[in-house]
Amino acid sequence: MRESRRLIEATDELLEELSVWRKAHRPHTPLPPELWDQAVNLATRQGLWKTARALRLDYNALKKRADARTSEPATPDVPQFIEILSPLSGQIAECTLEVISTRGARMLIEMKNVASSGLASIIREFAG
Repeated sequence: MRESRRLIEATDELLEELSVWRKAHRPHTPLPPELWDQAVNLATRQGLWKTARALRLDYNALKKRADARTSEPATPDVPQFIEILSPLSGQIAECTLEVISTRGARMLIEMKNVASSGLASIIREFAG
């Protein structure tokens, strides 16, 4: 419930910022990148259609920016994939992993005595 309340508040705040910006600029003037970034952030949390409609933005323009963000290459120092070699028993005694999904969500996994196949399926489901 708190998350939905935060989303409503964030949407209202951005709608107010957009209204102020629109009043200060001529029609069809491109929105500044920082306003688009805020809109994309909201869209990743509540969906493109809902965000575009609430903020009175062009759905296709918002989708294009959201798609561009998710297709950005990862930073060079962050590996895309790390192979986990498990012992012959198929059990990992203890591990800590940070997984970053293709949508940018992060998950920290700390486990003891876990089957490597179970860990791989959890990561696969989360990472998309």
